[in-house]
Amino acid sequence: MASKVEDGGKQTLWTSATGGKRTYNVRPNRMEQLPLTIPFQRLMGFTIPDAGCFFVCDQNECWSVHLGRTPEISECDGSPYDLAARPDFIGAGVGNNELLKAGRTEIAYDFRPTEEFVAVRWKSRGTSGAIEFGLISGDWFIASLSTDGAYAVLAEPDALLVYAAT
Repeated sequence: MASKVEDGGKQTLWTSATGGKRTYNVRPNRMEQLPLTIPFQRLMGFTIPDAGCFFVCDQNECWSVHLGRTPEISECDGSPYDLAARPDFIGAGVGNNELLKAGRTEIAYDFRPTEEFVAVRWKSRGTSGAIEFGLISGDWFIASLSTDGAYAVLAEPDALLVYAAT
């Protein structure tokens, strides 16, 4: 499975929480993938990022993510099912209220479970490109911008990636 930003630049490899290697291309001043490792088993979903923070959960645990050049991740108390009941939660079978346009940033995608990847097209500050998000399970996929349009979160049950609009 590979995730890449199509707008040129260098290729970088990284390892996900499940140990899978991913590849992406990135050019400065575009959409930049942020380093993020959350030890989830099978992701249920996440809340729409607001004020530089969002929450992620699997069936057993919840984490808070404070966004920045190097996101800070901490485990949270509480039930994943309580988190999934929030109106800003998106993911497995929950809501279609993802944020596709915020500020000067837009994303668009068409999830097809039988495909190998989802192409997430983006526009930000006069530039555009596409992120190819490789699918592992194909059960579901969701992408959302933060409320200020500064970040994009892309997820499926086995992977979660965060990009900054730079």
